[in-house]
Order: sequence, then C-alpha cells, then structure tokens
Amino acid sequence: LRVETLGKTITQGTAITSNGMKQVSGDAVILQDHQIPSTMQEVRSYILVADKTTNEDLPFIREARALVIEDPDPESHAVTCAKLLETPIIYGATNATKLVHNGQMLNLNLGEGTVN
Repeated sequence: LRVETLGKTITQGTAITSNGMKQVSGDAVILQDHQIPSTMQEVRSYILVADKTTNEDLPFIREARALVIEDPDPESHAVTCAKLLETPIIYGATNATKLVHNGQMLNLNLGEGTVN
C-alpha cells in the first residue's frame, strides 16, 4: 500500500510525531483568543491550528488529532504539550492561521513537515 500526499502545500514547518505516524488528516479548527468558533465545536478528529498556545488552550489541544502551530520555538508550550500527549505537531508553520480556514480538510505529511 502506497500513500501519497495530494494537493498543494499550504505551509510547512518542523514535524514531531512520537508514534511513527507518517500522515494525519482532519478538518481544520482555528484557535483564536483561547476559543474555537462555536460552529466548529461539534467537529471531532480535528487538526488544531494556532499561532501559539497556553495552558488555557489545553482542552482543545487534548481533543485534537494533530496541531499546526506558527510559533517556531522547539520548546514552546504547544511542542511540549504535543510531546507529552503524543499528539503529532507541525510547528513553525508560517502564516498557518491566515492560510487555513475553519472546516478545511488538511492532510499533514509528518515526514516532510508539510500542511496540504
């Protein structure tokens, strides 16, 4: 079985995955001001997209299949949480919150660190 990433690369960064996962897909949910849009609150298996995270965002981080974070710091809150929760993350994803829209289907290539 061969899996290929289809679609245009939206942004890219550094990927971390603790379980050997190569790809993850899901609907994008944009985190702003420690909230997700009310229209997206029923979405399950989402990919959380944010500029950065804090402890206030933990409920959303725990529910996410994966994280896409603009903050390039490898010791950031988001990266630390992703490692502890064994949640795949692409961090340093330039302009992710501007380029991705709520509900958009994303495919993360964790081998290449791309968001498609």
